Amino acid sequence: MRHINAILGIGIALVLIPLLGFPAAWKNFLLVVLGLWLCGIVVSLRYPRLFGGKAAEREGKRQAPAAPSVGNKTASDSGERTESIDSAKTNHEQIPTV
Repeated sequence: MRHINAILGIGIALVLIPLLGFPAAWKNFLLVVLGLWLCGIVVSLRYPRLFGGKAAEREGKRQAPAAPSVGNKTASDSGERTESIDSAKTNHEQIPTV
């Protein structure tokens, strides 16, 4: 949400700067600074790991979904066999084909 507000503020400033009567040197400087700031926001949204923001932390904490639970126990806690096809291949078991 913070980025959306910044982008809105930059847009408003870019519209108003030419109308406020700043000298040409100031106007050019402000337009360049606002353009660079906008580029920085876009890059930080596109590549969150570069800036170490909260989005990068959330991406790093993502894990595979938990096993389906039955009551208070998951399938792996209840002692059920949860063997995948890959492990069946490594155990040289016959995999049924359809």
